[in-house]
Amino acid sequence: MSDGVITGALATVSMEPFPSPQARKAALVQLLMILDEGAYKSGGVMTTSTIREFFEKLENELKEASVPPDSEFAVKFSHPALSSIREAIRALRGLEVGDKPHKAFVRQKLGSAALSLDQANQDDWLLEQVDEVKVRKGYQNRSKAEAEVAASLRKVGIERKGKTITAKKLADLRWRRDRRNIEKNPRVTFSDKSVD
Repeated sequence: MSDGVITGALATVSMEPFPSPQARKAALVQLLMILDEGAYKSGGVMTTSTIREFFEKLENELKEASVPPDSEFAVKFSHPALSSIREAIRALRGLEVGDKPHKAFVRQKLGSAALSLDQANQDDWLLEQVDEVKVRKGYQNRSKAEAEVAASLRKVGIERKGKTITAKKLADLRWRRDRRNIEKNPRVTFSDKSVD
């Protein structure tokens, strides 16, 4: 990191127009340490207030980084990312004081939820295992990886919704996730995905 540099963790401003990769990496590590400190104080328990505090720390660091250390003036233009973080902070404060929930916290789709968030996370984890085995073993398609992951899960007794996870189930989960992604983003077409 260059000398005479610090306003906030990310404000590794040097006299050069572009900070070195080492300066950027050091700044990012410093920022992560500041954010980790907040997570450590909360014991890693996620509540509305701990999420709000996380965003507030992030906002402060980004604001400090956007003002050169020798400047007497605040930055006069609005950063879209900072505006989004500020809105998230306001929405979380609203939840804490019992206001009507911000539109970001209301259900986006009508009808019953197909999957709980925990189940969706487990499904993502299962698909990541398949991808990892496919890459590590150098398989040409996912079917071998799905069979291997299913066998490993059976061996250790991991189930999905109380049922044994089969290779066919893993293939079905991937198919459903790909369909949902296409529905969310109409520009994604079948040809954009790997087919195997």
